[in-house]
Amino acid sequence: MAIVNLKKRQIECKIVYYGPGRCGKTTNLEYIHKAFKNQVKGDMVSIKTDGDRTLFFDFLPLEIGKLKGCDVRVQLYTYRDRCAMLRLENWFCGVLTVLFSSPILWRSGVKKICWH
Repeated sequence: MAIVNLKKRQIECKIVYYGPGRCGKTTNLEYIHKAFKNQVKGDMVSIKTDGDRTLFFDFLPLEIGKLKGCDVRVQLYTYRDRCAMLRLENWFCGVLTVLFSSPILWRSGVKKICWH
């Protein structure tokens, strides 16, 4: 659920990208970070390992603009761990499931999500 603070005139929304490892979650956030430089409020936070995989999560804060006089802020996160994500389900507004684009890898990604 979005957080609406009428006193500060802010609307804040948290969206989580979820999917199996190496399916493109971080790549999506990196693209948004580059394509929407003017709306990015801060730096993208990404903790990667030597194998170029995200260790915990990625984070990208955006300022979308105004809606009826309120500043709209969106915080984008990536997450691989479904168990941890389910514990936080009341904390975010939406989930984007990211799967592989290759048909073979897509099927394996669906299996990984279904078997968690």
